Amino acid sequence: MKEKWDIYDSKRRKTGKTIERKNYQKLKQGEYHIVVTGIILNSENQILISKRAKHKKFGEMWECNGGSILAGETSLEGIIRELKEELGIQFPEGEAIYLKEIRSDKKPADFKDLWLFKRDIKDQEITFPDGEATDFMWVTIEKFIEMYQNKEIVPTVDFGKEEYEIALKKLENKRRRKTMKSTFIEYPKCSTCKKAKKWLQENNIKAEERNIITETPTAQELEKWIQKSGQDIKKWFNTSGLKYKELKLKDKLETMSEKEKIELLASDGMLIKRPLLISDKIILIGFKEEQWKKLI
Repeated sequence: MKEKWDIYDSKRRKTGKTIERKNYQKLKQGEYHIVVTGIILNSENQILISKRAKHKKFGEMWECNGGSILAGETSLEGIIRELKEELGIQFPEGEAIYLKEIRSDKKPADFKDLWLFKRDIKDQEITFPDGEATDFMWVTIEKFIEMYQNKEIVPTVDFGKEEYEIALKKLENKRRRKTMKSTFIEYPKCSTCKKAKKWLQENNIKAEERNIITETPTAQELEKWIQKSGQDIKKWFNTSGLKYKELKLKDKLETMSEKEKIELLASDGMLIKRPLLISDKIILIGFKEEQWKKLI
């Protein structure tokens, strides 16, 4: 079966076109494909690298495993498949942590996604099913950089000290989230709330769910959260909602006291901007993926 890739534009939008892998050098100016790399760390924060088979490009050099995603695949699906094919290790999607995107305009152009995994893997679990790798070892970041400088690691790896530090920070954030008590306040029919809930699930973030209509936050809760968030109270109003417009609050809010505004919010959950993510350390109003990635 011929391996095909989706073709993307410079803004990472699918063009609707595909290309066979063997023809990837024919990608035109402004056309991109997506590459994924898996960064696997153990409990000692050592990096798993494997040696490429002799017949491969950069044969017998070391690398972090990955490859190009197939037509119809997501980036996450692609890295899970690649690690299974090359190492024989099956990672559930919930273990994957998105690290960063690297865009290369050098032809053939690509977007490279780095994915992070944390697991202690026994030697016998690594089986190299597709024969693209022949050996493996765990190395410290210092050894990794030394090997890269000695040209023992493939030059297209795009992973170094900076990315390693980001990885450690993300792992610490994940550990902290497991101990953090969070409440996700939503309106179940809201499309933005659904997107936020899906993002929480994909990033293995557990939170107690609360319906903003049937369990509307009290005035006491809102006063505490608003103060803790540091946001102007206007940010807490669902300004695009029908209720907000029916009550003509755009002008009325200017003449209301802080206490009156809080009591108004507490009177009807449809007036409150949603979703809300409330924890001991952070309060997020509305869902913006980039903001949540950065702050959680």
